[in-house]
Amino acid sequence: VAKSLADAIIALNQDGAERDFDMIQNLQELQDQAGNEATARIAVFKKVEALREMSDRYRTKVSEGKRLIEQRTAFNKRVAAQTQQHRYQDMTFRVARNAALEKYRSAFDLAARYAYLAGTAYDYDTNLRKGDSGSPNSILADIVSERTIGLVNVAGVPQIGAKGLAEDLAKLKANYDVLKARLGINNPQLESASFSLRSEALRILNTTNGDAAWKNTLLGADIYKADLWQVPEFRRFCRPFSSLTNGAQPGLVIPFSTKIASGKNFFGWPLGGGDSSYDPSVFATRISSVSVAFAGYDTANLPQTPRVYLIPVGADVMTVPNSADLEMRLWDVVEQSVPIPYPNITANLDNPNWRPLTDSLNGSFAAQKQFSSFRAYGFSDATLSAAQLATVGSDSRLVGRSAWNTKWLLVIPGATLNSSPTNGLSLFINSVKDIKLNINTHGYSGN
Repeated sequence: VAKSLADAIIALNQDGAERDFDMIQNLQELQDQAGNEATARIAVFKKVEALREMSDRYRTKVSEGKRLIEQRTAFNKRVAAQTQQHRYQDMTFRVARNAALEKYRSAFDLAARYAYLAGTAYDYDTNLRKGDSGSPNSILADIVSERTIGLVNVAGVPQIGAKGLAEDLAKLKANYDVLKARLGINNPQLESASFSLRSEALRILNTTNGDAAWKNTLLGADIYKADLWQVPEFRRFCRPFSSLTNGAQPGLVIPFSTKIASGKNFFGWPLGGGDSSYDPSVFATRISSVSVAFAGYDTANLPQTPRVYLIPVGADVMTVPNSADLEMRLWDVVEQSVPIPYPNITANLDNPNWRPLTDSLNGSFAAQKQFSSFRAYGFSDATLSAAQLATVGSDSRLVGRSAWNTKWLLVIPGATLNSSPTNGLSLFINSVKDIKLNINTHGYSGN
């Protein structure tokens, strides 16, 4: 026990000594720090001064921000007023400009359409294959893509050098001036020929043995029509001779096709005795005028001035002029009723509702011209002589059309033969022995 007590006393004394030592160390450290107090106080003062300076700068920046916000508010108000004014001015300008541009664009489209029609007329007249140096295909593509008029001199003649529609038209004219001499367009071959629908087209003997077959053919359902109004081609291509409200109009509708080929007659049959044909070495045989004559016509019981329609309802056919193989081109010709371009005066330009493309035309480009009937000539002789055919007047309505066409229709209305159309057709069928087509043509050699 005494030993344990002695050990405890020793540990107690040791602990007290250690605490005294720690206290001495802390006091020494405190003394050292007290010696650095002035330096620390100066450093703290510097930090306080720096903080105060930064606070002043912060307040200065806040004041500048407030001034900028006020300036921006004033600027926004001023800019908003100017923007509103400019918007109204821009709207007024755009309305005026858009109206002017729309009228210009409309007028330009109209001019481009006429230029394109000129190009297609050039193509029909020359009939060159696509890819030929004289073909207008590339020029037609340019016309579609053009956006300017180009250069036109004071005389109104289109010029080359400024692009636009004027340059395309000038190129067409320059090429055509050369081609019309090279293709023989300015030096046509004139020809007059007479063709028999009975013997040459229908291949019915022109003798008494063929009279019954001729009558039966005219009375057949393919030719004799109880009502011409039910014939689609008549309604589309023929200008009517009577109102639809007057009821059915019987008539004869004789279909046939023509062809210009070696070894064939004009109607495509093998060439034989008494047949007629045109020269296949001529690339284009165009019609100048046509006339119709009736052989064996009952002049006593039928009128002296019968009327007929001759309408091409198929495709015009011509050969390519520089093709050694007589390559053909087919043309779906539309007898287009082109409206006049200037029915309105310039004062209409001030009308905001006026549009050149729609308002400057007196019709539609889609309108198709219809064929009127023309006088046919009846002769009591069953066989017509050349002298008699020479006295027959002709009609020029088909001028420029190709004599080679895939389908023609000869329409003979009964109303032009008698007040009773049915009786008139009966008298006509029982008396007429043949129908003659007299065609005057001009051909282009192509070289």
